[in-house]
Amino acid sequence: MAYVLGLEAEPVLRRRIRIGVMSGGTNDLIDGARFATSWELGRLADQYPGSPTFVDPFRFSDDESADWVAGFQKKRPYCPLILYATLDDVRRRRLERAAVAFVRKLVPGVNDQLTRIGAAALQSVCRHEVQALSRQIKRAAPAAVHALLDCILDETVGQCPVAALAKHLGISTPTLRRRCAAHGLPSPRQLVALARLFHVERLAKWSDRPSGRVALALGYSSYANYVRSVRNELGRSRSEIGPLGGAGYVAGRLVEAVAGCQPGKSALARRVRPVSGP
Repeated sequence: MAYVLGLEAEPVLRRRIRIGVMSGGTNDLIDGARFATSWELGRLADQYPGSPTFVDPFRFSDDESADWVAGFQKKRPYCPLILYATLDDVRRRRLERAAVAFVRKLVPGVNDQLTRIGAAALQSVCRHEVQALSRQIKRAAPAAVHALLDCILDETVGQCPVAALAKHLGISTPTLRRRCAAHGLPSPRQLVALARLFHVERLAKWSDRPSGRVALALGYSSYANYVRSVRNELGRSRSEIGPLGGAGYVAGRLVEAVAGCQPGKSALARRVRPVSGP
C-alpha cells in the first residue's frame, strides 16, 4: 500500500490533503493519507519508507515543536517532509534554528491548491533517490548546467512539455535548445523524456503499480506513447526495464547522456545511442 503521511492538527488541512492526493492522476498511485500523533509518525514512516509526509511543526503547544521535527528527520532521512503550515516571523526563525529541510513548502490559502498538494506529494516520494541521481549528474556534467538539469528532474514528475520547462527557467524555448547545444547536452526533448521515464520507474516501485499505469497517471497521453518513449530513449521493451534495474537503470542512462558534455561539442556527435538486444 502507498500512503501519504501527515502530522497536522487542523481538520481543514487534513481534509485538503486527503482530497488533494486522491484527485486527478494522483488517485491511481496513492491509497490514501494516514495521520498520526508525534510518536505514531515514526512507526508509520518505518512502515511506509519514502512516503511524503505533510507536517505542521507547530501543532504542539510547547516551543520544542521544530526541534522535534528536526530530530525526526535526522532519525529517518528517507522520510521526505513537506511543510504545510502558516508561518509568522517567530515560527520561521525557530525552523531556521532547527535546520529542518523540507522538500516542498505549502502555505494554507496561498499556494495549497489541490493540484499543488498532489504534485508536492509525487515530487517528494522517495526523494533520496532523486537527490542521489542529482549528485551523480553533477559529478558527470559541468557546473554551468547543474541548475538546468536539477530543474528538469524537479519538473518532469508530471507532464512537462519543453515549452513549459523553458518558461519555468525564465527563458524561451529556442534559448533552452541553444543552451543545451552550447554545452554539448542532448536535446531538451531527450532529457525530459529520460527524466520522465526515471520518475515512472521510481513511482511504480513505491506504489506497487504497473509502470504503464503510472505513466498514464503522470500525464502520458496513451500507453502506446509511453511504450514508444521507452523504446526510443532506452532501446528496450517496457518489460525489460524492471529486470535491468528499473529506476536505477534509467538513472544510469540519464547520467550517461550528460556525461562528458563540453561547450561547443556537438550533442548529436556524442548522443547516447539506445542499446538493443540483451
